[in-house]
Amino acid sequence: MAAKPAASGAAASKNITKKIRELGDWRGEMLAYIRRLIHAADPQIHREGEKLNEAAFKEMIRSAVAANSIARARRKSSKK
Repeated sequence: MAAKPAASGAAASKNITKKIRELGDWRGEMLAYIRRLIHAADPQIHREGEKLNEAAFKEMIRSAVAANSIARARRKSSKK
């Protein structure tokens, strides 16, 4: 079985967009939103060939979860 040629950046991006749209529910909406945030933070980002710093990624997610929890608690307490 021959290996498939690597997709160009533009073709890969279109394929990702297509896969996200195919979800057709809240998951697709959330993935599209997160993808926009990632590209806003780093417009030159490329996933192919780059190694993810797992520890840094986990810490970033933990920080986001903590910030969201604080904001949710503040909204809840301001409604009382």
